[in-house]
Amino acid sequence: MQVKVGYVVALLAVLFLGFGLVVYFVHADQAAASAQPAPQPKLYTETIDGAFTIPHLHDKAYRLAVPSGAKDAVLQGHFTATGGANNDIEVSLMDDDAFVNWQNRHSVTPIYISGRVTQGTLNVSLPNAGTYYLIFNNRFSVFSPKAVQDNVSLTYKH
Repeated sequence: MQVKVGYVVALLAVLFLGFGLVVYFVHADQAAASAQPAPQPKLYTETIDGAFTIPHLHDKAYRLAVPSGAKDAVLQGHFTATGGANNDIEVSLMDDDAFVNWQNRHSVTPIYISGRVTQGTLNVSLPNAGTYYLIFNNRFSVFSPKAVQDNVSLTYKH
C-alpha cells in the first residue's frame, strides 16, 4: 500500500501544530500563575478594653488564643489601677500550663510580670501558638478592691 506524500506532510503538520498549542497553553498557565502575587496574611486583633473592679484576695484572668500558623503574635497596651493604700495591681501573662499551676498556688515563671504597680505598659511577643492568660492579680490585697482600666490588644498575622 502506497501512502501519498501529501497525506504524510499534512499529518505531520497537524501533529506539530497540536504539540505547539499544548506547549503554548502550558506556558501561558504557568506565566499567569507566577504573575499573581502571593496572598498576604491577614492581621487579626483581639482587644481587651475595659474597666473592672477586682475584689480583695481575687484576680481576673483573660484567656487569649493564638491559632496554629499565626505569626508575629504580640500582646500590647496599657493598664492603670486605683484603690487601696498603694493603688497597685500585679499583671502577668502566662501560658496554659503555667496558669494551671498558678491557680493551684504553685511557683511559676510568667512570660511577663509587672510586679505591683499603679500603671504599666505591655509589649510582649508571644513565642508560639497556644493558649495564654493575661491576669490582673489582687490576691495580695487583704482589704482593698482595685479598680482597673485597661486597653490591651492581641495581634497576629494568619
